[in-house]
Amino acid sequence: MSIRKLLPVILLITISIFTACSDHEKKTIQNTLKLNHAISKETPIETNDPQIAEGYLMGVSFEKNEVFVNALIPEGRKGTIIIIDPITGEEKRKIQYPIGDPQSPTDFSEPSYMQYHNGNYYLIDRCNKIVVYDSNLKYKYSSMFFKFRYFIDFYTLGQQQLCFLFGEFKLQENTYFNIDLYELKFNKKPGLLENLHKSSFTPPIRGKVYQIIHFDSSTWGFEKDGDIYYTDNRTNIIYKYNPILKKTSAIESTDLKPMKYSKEDAETAGHYKQDSWAKRRKLKIVYLPGPEAAFHFGLYDVGKDKLGIIADVDIKSFTFRLDIFNCKNNRYLQSIRLPFGETFLRRISSENMGYLDSYFDVDRGLYIWPDVDAESLDGQVKITRFKIKNAAQ
Repeated sequence: MSIRKLLPVILLITISIFTACSDHEKKTIQNTLKLNHAISKETPIETNDPQIAEGYLMGVSFEKNEVFVNALIPEGRKGTIIIIDPITGEEKRKIQYPIGDPQSPTDFSEPSYMQYHNGNYYLIDRCNKIVVYDSNLKYKYSSMFFKFRYFIDFYTLGQQQLCFLFGEFKLQENTYFNIDLYELKFNKKPGLLENLHKSSFTPPIRGKVYQIIHFDSSTWGFEKDGDIYYTDNRTNIIYKYNPILKKTSAIESTDLKPMKYSKEDAETAGHYKQDSWAKRRKLKIVYLPGPEAAFHFGLYDVGKDKLGIIADVDIKSFTFRLDIFNCKNNRYLQSIRLPFGETFLRRISSENMGYLDSYFDVDRGLYIWPDVDAESLDGQVKITRFKIKNAAQ
């Protein structure tokens, strides 16, 4: 394609980058750093056959060597969360939770996320509430918080202020996503501290024609070593915010190029979805690619001083390229290619509800990811061990 034909696309992307920034970002950005990948080729890796656990991935604590899996079959009126050691693959312990009213402080309707932080476990019941347990998995308190999300990450600000970073989306007439900081308070509704990012997006049509958008716009974010990292995949910019100094810097990844997928790609990505519910409701499902170009499909904490960007998704081979760089000096390290499952495609689609994300520790060669059984479509958790040849530091 000629440069002349690309100019309108480049102009549109440039405009979208600036309109995606919130007032907070415009006021607080101190500097922009260039991250040049200088990718010549992908670094080869050796992988093993993944260990497989039946159930739904809720989270991972690399600090405690724990993988949290929601078991498939409830035991009576109780569900079970299995904690697995990712190194040995062995079960460490189980948590049983009561199934019941989502408005109840201790009952769960559908636990969807679990995180260990600073001596406590934090569980999210779908999009209804946050439930806190101590290190012995004894109940402490609950906080009602009804919001749909792309991501959530708990952290401590200063000495003891418990906070969480939250990527919210609202599928309404005026659709948008926010990236906000909240304070979690004992037995109280979380308090909003500040908004970091806000932008609108094009919603799917939901009527007799039911659109499912694949390779869609989304956000990612987390706390790492006292800083907040977040991104909107319609730009090639990663934001780094210091909540103590209240200063934001921007890392521009100049080698990330806008990607646009075809309707055929979207239909391939949607092949796993069971359509019987749509037939009962007399709906026609239409799979479409995201209406806007995306620069990447995920920003992740992948190890000590390391961030990873999912910079290319190959729908034919069901693999993605993970670009790894040092977040202290913004130096590109290497790129590796890893497999993904159908649930990864949900994370970058309009069906995403903040569930079933992937986790990486490149220092130890661990990749923990959700998938589904090819026949039953029940959830699976896969633990892949890999070794990077000639790994950079």
